[in-house]
Amino acid sequence: MTQKSQFEKEEIDIYVKIFNKVFSKNTSNETFYYKHFGNPYKVATPLFNDKIKDEVAGINAFMGAKFLIDQKEMFAAQSCDSAVLQEYRGKGVFSRIISSAEAQFEKDQLDFLFGFPNSKSYPGFIKLGWSHVGDFYRAVLPLDSCKFFQRKFGKKLPSFIGKLANLHFLKKLKSYSKKNDKIDITTFKKCPFTEEDFNIINNTKAIMTKRSSDYYQWKVDNNPSKDFRYIVARDGSNLIGFLIYETLSDKSLDVVDWLCFSNDFNTQKIVLAKMFQQLIDKGISININLVNKTNGEMKLLQSMGFLDTSNKLMKQKPLPLVIKTFNPEADKKLSLCENWICRFLDTDVIIL
Repeated sequence: MTQKSQFEKEEIDIYVKIFNKVFSKNTSNETFYYKHFGNPYKVATPLFNDKIKDEVAGINAFMGAKFLIDQKEMFAAQSCDSAVLQEYRGKGVFSRIISSAEAQFEKDQLDFLFGFPNSKSYPGFIKLGWSHVGDFYRAVLPLDSCKFFQRKFGKKLPSFIGKLANLHFLKKLKSYSKKNDKIDITTFKKCPFTEEDFNIINNTKAIMTKRSSDYYQWKVDNNPSKDFRYIVARDGSNLIGFLIYETLSDKSLDVVDWLCFSNDFNTQKIVLAKMFQQLIDKGISININLVNKTNGEMKLLQSMGFLDTSNKLMKQKPLPLVIKTFNPEADKKLSLCENWICRFLDTDVIIL
């Protein structure tokens, strides 16, 4: 890890104390430093604050990110780790921090800023002129229905109903996973992709964070607080799909990144089903966050048995995507939700 200067040590210490106090966390200085200074696409100024009477009243960080838009590389920054001390809320602290950051990043010639704000910070972004691009949802596939429903609703299902529910939820997935024996599925602990693989991964017309070995080493392989696995699908030597997952403490499985390189709907289902099949005996459920309903992602997952957790039973609210653009050329495409591919790996909370 890069050596910290004395200034950085003192700055990090202040930020972490405020962050932990506001969110009742126990994040270490080392993890916070790794998150914001270990980023291979780090912006020149990743940390911002606002002071009242010489005391830091609030903080906000920005994580640099490279995006591909129509195969053109653009540089952006994600707003994250917003925290204002209780005694200074309602005094314009958040607005001053974001306005200061906007001015700095426009000067630095970034193309845009983006974020996935919670319900408390969302109104502040909109008030400052950020655009609400759209909402991203959560999909879940129960693997052990008895444990899943007990955890979710506090009610234990009779075992025979649980078995019937398992058959129901996994029927489609198992059916698709049995097709096309030519597909080879392999699991890895470290990034297994070649330069040729990255050319395939990044060959998209969608708006997506650029994948690279540096990106995966930072967020996945060397992540100080999480342990991930890659599941890779190949047809011969050709990469046709992959996913990255983490096993959570409650035994659910978070799929944090996933892509399938086919335009055919049925082929996508077969490739994804074969990869998801590898997870069936590993946990209580498969969770996928930041699912886009406007580009067919939710439809694809539901066709394999996944549930949309914004349904009437679960009532989980989606996460909004907001942006502030400095590049008029990209503004029109950025403003359309169906153009975006977002993954939980792209969010800041992947490193806590």
